[in-house]
Amino acid sequence: VMDMLGPSLWDAWNSSGQS
Repeated sequence: VMDMLGPSLWDAWNSSGQS
């Protein structure tokens, strides 16, 4: 589902608190 929601979104969220 991550691919469907948008990689850019997860990229920012990952950089936010998920190393």
